[in-house]
Amino acid sequence: MSNTRTGIGTPLPPRRRRRRLVWHRTKDLRYHDHPFYCSDGECSNTPITSTITSVFIFDDQVCCGLRPSTCRPKEWMAVNIGPHGARVLLESVADLRQRRPLLSTTTTTESLIVRTGSTVPILLKLIDEIINISEDDSTTEYEICWNEEPGVYEMELSREARQAISTRFPNVRIRTTMSCTLYHPDDLPRTKNDWQPITMNTKKKKEKKQRQRQQHSNSNSIINISSERWNGMPQIMGEFRRTAREKARVRPCFELFSSSNSKSGIDPGEIPTLESLLEPLLLYAMDDEQEDRKPIMGLPSSIIREVCHHAIRIYHENNKNPKMTTTVLAPQHNRRGGESHGLAHLDNFCRNYASKAQRNLACVDNHQSSHLSHYLAFGCLSPRTVEVTTTTTTTTAAWLISHMTMRDFFLYTCLASEKQFYRLEGIPVNKKYAESIRWKSFVVEDNDDVIVVDDSVDDETTTTTHNLWKDWALGNTGLPLVDAAMKEMIQTGYCSNRVRQNVASVLTKDFNIDWRAGAEWFQFLLHDHCVGANWGNWLYFSGVGSDPKQRHFCTVSQALKYDKDGTYVKKWLPQLNASSFCSVTSTKNKYYEEEFHLRPWDFDSSWKRPPISVDSQYAWRDLQRLKETGRLMPF
Repeated sequence: MSNTRTGIGTPLPPRRRRRRLVWHRTKDLRYHDHPFYCSDGECSNTPITSTITSVFIFDDQVCCGLRPSTCRPKEWMAVNIGPHGARVLLESVADLRQRRPLLSTTTTTESLIVRTGSTVPILLKLIDEIINISEDDSTTEYEICWNEEPGVYEMELSREARQAISTRFPNVRIRTTMSCTLYHPDDLPRTKNDWQPITMNTKKKKEKKQRQRQQHSNSNSIINISSERWNGMPQIMGEFRRTAREKARVRPCFELFSSSNSKSGIDPGEIPTLESLLEPLLLYAMDDEQEDRKPIMGLPSSIIREVCHHAIRIYHENNKNPKMTTTVLAPQHNRRGGESHGLAHLDNFCRNYASKAQRNLACVDNHQSSHLSHYLAFGCLSPRTVEVTTTTTTTTAAWLISHMTMRDFFLYTCLASEKQFYRLEGIPVNKKYAESIRWKSFVVEDNDDVIVVDDSVDDETTTTTHNLWKDWALGNTGLPLVDAAMKEMIQTGYCSNRVRQNVASVLTKDFNIDWRAGAEWFQFLLHDHCVGANWGNWLYFSGVGSDPKQRHFCTVSQALKYDKDGTYVKKWLPQLNASSFCSVTSTKNKYYEEEFHLRPWDFDSSWKRPPISVDSQYAWRDLQRLKETGRLMPF
């Protein structure tokens, strides 16, 4: 019997060929647990041979490209990815290219294609090249796949790509999904009623339907993550997390499969250097005297250049010592981006450090925090991989999974809120409090209405407000914990979550400066910036988001609790070492050695006094102790 026939004499169907182009974006720079490097799960009697081409595009507008600031679009410029973020992005793409041959069953493999420029025209050209070099037969199918990302710009870019591709190549199938969250969008409730708590007698039925939907889900479509999709989603984090745990299951990680991936003849392209990515930003920041030049976030060009140079320094340090950056010995701000390094770090942290990490401390070493944020921000790790690794290697790191659900809340809130996510008035659950805030900045929204701005504003007030803003952004407020955090971010692109909360509280609750200015400056500085997580947290801690409690952080008391001996603040503000000062009066010398790093203004007249009442930076009990005993630390 012929090999081309079945047992009953029927010819086998011709083998279908599929050419897939995977467009990697900034939230899926990995191959493990990736929806487009796994089996499709399609039911078909026709065998399929898949050939995958992968591409990453350094978009001019995304990578350090300038755009009008969200909070002051007529006066300031801002960026989507800052210098430290660009460094991690570049390292992650380089690692992705290095790992690409691992996917193929053949000895000659196609490298990750890298391009620089405008995304949509580049994608159209690549699709055209792939079609032209493929065999011209009716059994070849073409498709382009990518992951959706939360964010107004990110969603708009995806819409532009879909429209352009479907218009020019109507026979090319477009497939999108989203894989940057712990819970898949399709597994979360879809209506307001579905978000309501369920009773135990219906729970088993719900779970059965959920399992069936997950088992038979076909990702061969455009995923719906529009704002309408999230109608009824809880505005309070605790309610979202509770409902998600109750009604959705975390899907298993995708298994990586090998593709038939011979060389296509497409030029793989060169990965740019960090200097070349930062060149437009550095050129823009060269001259403060240009009349038509809008300052980046209203700040001196010197600080923009300084941040760029710190990012370049770390980039070259990592390249000189590539092995060091994969070990626990590497400083957290030097830890290299990339899937390989992320997987190694996750495994090491869960096995050796997760159970004993003191997460509430201001972080001064490698092990008091997971340091997974930049791997998650650029998709080098998936939240599901974190969940699986955590549950299989340790029983004492459930807090990591809890953090993944918090992150989900902010990312889905970003999708649900669309442009409201970036407005001064925000999306408050406590509307009465939000309406009472008197912001000190001039901010005109798209509808030309001035939103809750101080009525007493004049030229002198705006100058004072701008000086407050610069002091906060550059770490010159006189508040040690705040200034240390800003210095750390400027130099490294990182600071721990604890101190991020404190600096956000001071800007918005004490200075009453537009919270979006802080969010955009963080976006410029952070090496782990994620639109949904960063802006969502700023909404939360500024009083116009999902926090019903309206927390105010007293930075001195926070430092007393989480950095009692000053290890953290002294690292970034060496002038806080007591021996640095000689102008301490004898009457105030009693507690000088042990408390100078907490309240330096009480010991040295040359220390810059904070521009707000220092009493506001003490918890009530600490302030009473200080007034009654002259001592801040408990006896």
